Amino acid sequence: MPASSPQVNNSAVGAIGWRSLRLAQLQDGDALGLTGFGASAHLVLQLARHRFPQSPVYVFARNAGERAFAMQLGAAWAGDTADDAPGPLAAIIDTTPAWKPVVEALPRLMPGGRLVINAIRKTNADRAELERIDYATHLWMEREIKSVANVTRRDVRELLSIAAETGLHPETTRMKLEDVKQGSYIGVAGMPEADGSQKAISVVIFPEVARGLGDGFRPYDLQPNSTMTNAAVSEMVEANDGKTLTVKYKDGEKKIILTSQTQYSTFGPGSRDDLKPGVKVIVSAPKADNGSLESKALIYGRDGVQPM
Repeated sequence: MPASSPQVNNSAVGAIGWRSLRLAQLQDGDALGLTGFGASAHLVLQLARHRFPQSPVYVFARNAGERAFAMQLGAAWAGDTADDAPGPLAAIIDTTPAWKPVVEALPRLMPGGRLVINAIRKTNADRAELERIDYATHLWMEREIKSVANVTRRDVRELLSIAAETGLHPETTRMKLEDVKQGSYIGVAGMPEADGSQKAISVVIFPEVARGLGDGFRPYDLQPNSTMTNAAVSEMVEANDGKTLTVKYKDGEKKIILTSQTQYSTFGPGSRDDLKPGVKVIVSAPKADNGSLESKALIYGRDGVQPM
């Protein structure tokens, strides 16, 4: 799935970003706000501009550099977290770990507007901000708050279709256990163990440009009870069958068990020329009236890698 052109990677944040935009229930021409402008919001901005070309996107960010970057990516306006946008917003997507952006966003919604919180959890550091909420100012006129929870394969496949429309072709390339290093930013599809650790089924090693994408721990639908952890490696310990990692994300940490059965990969641009008999793929394809399937996008493995 697209992260930031031209890189393509299988981060959960891509699907979460797309799901957030879907949950915003935007119509083309509606004004969209993004509060916080980290890697996830970069993606949402690009998706929104492609999907809703007539919708202005307004970005709220504390950092002047982030605001400047938002304008470069096509935002119609960028201001500080508490600034007033040029007009009321039909929807706002919050990608921050803090509460203040939520409180500041609500009164900037038009009547019936929706705030989508794209975060796995919120910090307690500024929880006192919630005491500022006033019903008439922040919630009245049927404003809504919606959280983003699980990511499904539908989200991934729809996003792959958009990637094809924008000329991005994702492919996955095999890596090795030795490529996972101290400080690496990784995405782990795993299964929970009795002690709370996660046994890795698949590890995606993200390029540096994708550091921070999808940061956190969440359910995943690779198989029943599977999980997704996107985090940085903080500690590595050799084990009999591989390695045991401690990975840290913004609000916690997990123990990850790597074994000889774990698949290691990274993502990058692909080509139609790579699609040969025997290559494993994930295909998004609607069924036509005559029973045929037409695919706008797919994700495939190279060097024997199975996409997950």
